Amino acid sequence: KRTSGEGSPFVNLLENVESVASITGVIDAGSKGNEKFVMRKFMDAMSLYNKSLCFAENDSENIALAYGNRSACFFHLKEYKKCLTDISLAMDQECPEHLLSKLVKRREKCEKEIASGNNIEEYRPEIRSGGNEAFPECSADLRIQNSESMGRCVVSCVDIPAGETVIIEEALFAHPDPSCVEDPLGLASDSYKSLMTREFIRELLFDTEKKQSFLVHLILQHVVITSTNSSEIGGEKFVFILSSYFNHSCEPNVSYANQHNRLICLTIRPIRAGEQLYVRYNDEVDGET
Repeated sequence: KRTSGEGSPFVNLLENVESVASITGVIDAGSKGNEKFVMRKFMDAMSLYNKSLCFAENDSENIALAYGNRSACFFHLKEYKKCLTDISLAMDQECPEHLLSKLVKRREKCEKEIASGNNIEEYRPEIRSGGNEAFPECSADLRIQNSESMGRCVVSCVDIPAGETVIIEEALFAHPDPSCVEDPLGLASDSYKSLMTREFIRELLFDTEKKQSFLVHLILQHVVITSTNSSEIGGEKFVFILSSYFNHSCEPNVSYANQHNRLICLTIRPIRAGEQLYVRYNDEVDGET
C-alpha cells in the first residue's frame, strides 16, 4: 500500500509540468531581458532578469546567467559595487566557462572604477519642505482640495520652482494582468463571475437580483477607477493614491520618474501659489531616476 504519491504517473506528470513551466519562464524572461539590454533600458532588463531568477532552479546554470546578466546592467549604470555583488553571486553557482571569463574581466574593470572613485551611489530624492501631516508622501507645500469644475485636485500653497520633488509614493497595488486595464468591462465581468461561484456570497450576501445588480455596478466602478488612475512603469500597471488626484493638461507642470516602482513626482516648470498641479495622462513612466 502506498502512503504517498511517490512514483505515481500523476505526480511524475506534475513534476514534468513544473519543470517545463520553470524552464519556459527562465527562457522567456531572460530573452526579453536581453532585448531590453540591447535597447539600453537597463532597469527594465534587470526587472526581467529578476523574474528569470524566480523561475530558475537552485544551484543551476540559469541562476548564474541571470546574476551575470544583472551584473552587466549594474556595470552600465556605473553602480560598480552592486555589480561586484552580482558577480560573486554568479560565480557561486554552476557558472559556465564562457560566462566565468566575462565575469572575471568585468570584476577587474569594476575594481578599477571603484578605485578611481567612479562608483555611482543610488540617488535618494527628498520631498520638498518635508512631508505633509496628512500625507507624509506629499510635500507640505501642497494641498488636496475640491473644485466644483475639476473635482479633487492638487494645488500648490507656495511658489515652487522647477526641478523640485513634491511627491514620492509607493504603489497601492499593481494590476496582476496589465492587459485587463484595456478591457474594464471584461475584467468586471470575470470578477463578478468569480465571486458568484462562492456559495456564501451568492446565497447569503447577494441573494437577490437587486443585490447582484448592485455588486456588478460596484465592481465595474472600482475597475474603471483603478484602470483610469493607473500609471505604467516598465510595462506594468500600478495604482498610486496621491498622484491619481492630478488632473490632465497638454502642458503639464509635473512629470513622473520611477525608482524601484516608487513614483517620483517632479515639477518641470515654476508653479505659482494657488496654481493647480497637472500631469499628462497616458504617458508611460519610463526609466529610473
